[in-house]
Amino acid sequence: MDNESFIRIRNHTNAVEQAANKGYASGIRIDLLLAIRRAAVQDLADIEAWKARERHSIRTSWRSNSAVQRESTQLRRARK
Repeated sequence: MDNESFIRIRNHTNAVEQAANKGYASGIRIDLLLAIRRAAVQDLADIEAWKARERHSIRTSWRSNSAVQRESTQLRRARK
């Protein structure tokens, strides 16, 4: 998949799908109680990330925040 398509599709992922994908990373065939505890820990981490974003405008993202990337993004947006 080309980079442009990946970025466009990724932006349409909703919170439920994101939570499920994070949950899959914890493993398969684990006890129900352990799965519930891991989900609770992940939910709390997501809440704290959201609070940081709202409080300090800090975004958790896979995207590069380098000067070159910012300039490239700015140029791409200006062309639209």
